[in-house]
Amino acid sequence: MNPSEEDSKELTGSGSGSNDGGVWLDKHLDRLIEATNDLWRQTGSICLKCHAMDGAMNCLLCYCPRYEWDECGGDWDWVIRKDGTRIKDCSACTIPHQKEVVKRWLRNGF
Repeated sequence: MNPSEEDSKELTGSGSGSNDGGVWLDKHLDRLIEATNDLWRQTGSICLKCHAMDGAMNCLLCYCPRYEWDECGGDWDWVIRKDGTRIKDCSACTIPHQKEVVKRWLRNGF
């Protein structure tokens, strides 16, 4: 087998020892996550630093996919607005900004 055929098998996940291309999916997800780290630092970004975190903060899931869940697993509290409606204050939660969480959500397709 020539090198280009071997590369092709690795990319498609076919060939011995690989049956789903998971290595390439992981590499792609890592690149996507890296590209969306600390978006709040970019000039003109719609992302704001709304959480106190050490290290890189991933902004891909800026709107948390679990926001609508009462039992989301995060650290949040209700805020009562002037009109009496309530919204979740998730500023103490960093779950959707952690690399492994973002990667798991992307891998599972939300």
